[in-house]
Amino acid sequence: MAYLDVNRPARRQFKARPTVASGVVVVHTAENTPDTIGPDGAAEAVAKFIQGRSDPGSYHRLVDSDSVVNLIEFRYQAYGDGTGSNPHAIHISAATKAARWAQMPQAWRDATVRNMAKAASEASDYLHALGKGRIPARRINRAQSEAKVPGFISH
Repeated sequence: MAYLDVNRPARRQFKARPTVASGVVVVHTAENTPDTIGPDGAAEAVAKFIQGRSDPGSYHRLVDSDSVVNLIEFRYQAYGDGTGSNPHAIHISAATKAARWAQMPQAWRDATVRNMAKAASEASDYLHALGKGRIPARRINRAQSEAKVPGFISH
């Protein structure tokens, strides 16, 4: 079960997909302050924020340096961005601010990237089990995302 299945959100943050996920993975930052002292609770803090928010905004997986939070099952459509990819994309977000990434300790960045890779691997396993193949490790552009070409894009 996903976090938002167990912790009912104030506003519905996902819905049934009109189609099977395409293999497009949108990589985000959740734009919150990362946690570098003690256990990293940033992903959990963003999950709790999303649970209580009154406007749409969600991801399939939230990661930080020591955890991967399954916020929404891949079979559902998350409200991850406004580019039109939500019905077919998978959304993975790092619980940090993009502007702070370069200033974060290298060990924190390495661990967060490992957890993003773990979340992407889970997405790839999900699609593979549906007979859609694996998600290739390549960057795609907006036109490719709109054409549902599998790969990774950020916004």
